[in-house]
Amino acid sequence: YIRNVALISVPEINLQVVKLNFNPPSLGQELIILAKSVNFGKDNLYVNKTLVSQVTAANSIFKISAQYDQGFYGAALVDNNGDTLGMVDFRSQKPIVVSSRVIDDVLNGYLTKIKK
Repeated sequence: YIRNVALISVPEINLQVVKLNFNPPSLGQELIILAKSVNFGKDNLYVNKTLVSQVTAANSIFKISAQYDQGFYGAALVDNNGDTLGMVDFRSQKPIVVSSRVIDDVLNGYLTKIKK
């Protein structure tokens, strides 16, 4: 089968490609978790505020304090400028953040691979 990734902007409905922010957040910074699930014609939008609870010394990894919600799998983690800092997933009901740097590396690796 063929796997493709499409990153598009649609000006007619003001839909833009997400802007990835590679700068680590500050300890205590408020962020927003955004998710939308599509379940057989019934869309649900999940929005939750969260705080940055830990940042590593190298500023490469950060943790958030978010309540478990099964709707948040693969949700965007957004700052107050609307930039995406990463993606939130839950393991054992604890939030795991995949940083925007990792997302960018995966996408660039994929695009490099399909160009060959």
